[in-house]
Amino acid sequence: MKKAGGERPQRESELSYLHTIWGYLTWSDKWVLAINVFLAIIFFASWRNKKRRQKQGE
Repeated sequence: MKKAGGERPQRESELSYLHTIWGYLTWSDKWVLAINVFLAIIFFASWRNKKRRQKQGE
């Protein structure tokens, strides 16, 4: 028989792994990462809107 607490779900181990990486980052790294993600989201949204407008124009 296996112990109840012996196996951890995959999701939990992924989160702890990400938390470890997050702990290694300095504040400046976190700011740069956050700004890059923010800019990527804005760029992606504008790109999708542009494609949608091209489809409507046809």
